[in-house]
Amino acid sequence: MKENIHHLLEKYSQNTCTKEELRIIEAWFMEIGAESEGTFLSDERVESILNKLKSSPRFAEKYSIEEPNQGRVLPIKHRSLAKVASIAAALLLICGITFFLMKDYSHSETVVMADIAPGGNHAYLTLSDGTKIALADTINGRIAEQQGTQITNEETGTLVYSMNFKNNKLVFPTDAYNYNTIETPKGGQYQVVLPDGSIAWLNAYSSITFPVQFSPFERKVKVTGEVYFDIATQYESTDQKKRIPFLVETSKQTIEVLGTQFNVNDYRSDQMEVTLITGKVKLISKDITKNVFLSPGQQALVRDQVYVIQADIERALAWKNGDFIFKNEKLGDILEQVSRWYNIDINCPAHLTSLKFSGMVSRERPLSSIITMLESTGTVKAIRKGRRSIVIE
Repeated sequence: MKENIHHLLEKYSQNTCTKEELRIIEAWFMEIGAESEGTFLSDERVESILNKLKSSPRFAEKYSIEEPNQGRVLPIKHRSLAKVASIAAALLLICGITFFLMKDYSHSETVVMADIAPGGNHAYLTLSDGTKIALADTINGRIAEQQGTQITNEETGTLVYSMNFKNNKLVFPTDAYNYNTIETPKGGQYQVVLPDGSIAWLNAYSSITFPVQFSPFERKVKVTGEVYFDIATQYESTDQKKRIPFLVETSKQTIEVLGTQFNVNDYRSDQMEVTLITGKVKLISKDITKNVFLSPGQQALVRDQVYVIQADIERALAWKNGDFIFKNEKLGDILEQVSRWYNIDINCPAHLTSLKFSGMVSRERPLSSIITMLESTGTVKAIRKGRRSIVIE
């Protein structure tokens, strides 16, 4: 019966159910609603879910009441809220074990463990002379100057490099280029405006190394972890038609860019992801002789070979947009992301890591939001061990 319902729910989501299949699903919805009424969601939470489901015409038509001649959807009566919440949850249980959490999810009435706050704007800047600066503890404003480039820290969690100009022309260093490194710890993120005006967003446990001034012929940086780039277009001073290439070096390849937006995820030792949003990039692999070009909307998976697939942009950029988005992902991979962002150690038995979950949760929520939703599936349980350690059972 369970497999049959999952099959019918899949057809329901695709609007391909017959009248008889719709009758079966609706009867099942009502049965679940009767069992769950008043047991697991507040009215505010239900209304939040309903707002998210407004885009489903059939759902709105069947379970909402329209004011005559107005076409405005009115709130469903209090008594039926829990039933509709059950329906909403059922719609989300189409593929595997699913949890779903909106950005405005209210705090659970049952606190299962002392909470851990989400990550924030934390990073360390290492100057060319080895000086290490904790940016979160630094007074906003100019914090250093190297080779004529001013380095300014802004309260928005942004480090800005302003190159040296003289008579409206860039002044390049005559000696060796100085390099800086910005690294985020677990539970940290930061934004950097590079000397050429390009912008890099660093996810937790990531780094970027770059010269305080780029050369007039090449811009090259080195990254680890996950970084999103918005590259500024620059032309050579001697040839205004020739763009200065931008190169991103990772552990597995070099990415050549001309002016584009893309995301690099190089956390895993066995795979790297490059997701192209706009523009064009060339992947120059260290171990594979053939170069690969990406077009907007494509993603390269770099393993023993390079595989190009259609990108899920929403999922790839979720971290930059302040969310976690999981789509049929292994529990082990989910916990790695959670561990990095909340700066905690999570131990999970090998036989549970392959369980797959789907869902969405704001990165601004405390750790309990994710733990509560994972536990609500009934398949895993989290036990707090020490201040920053959790064991999954």
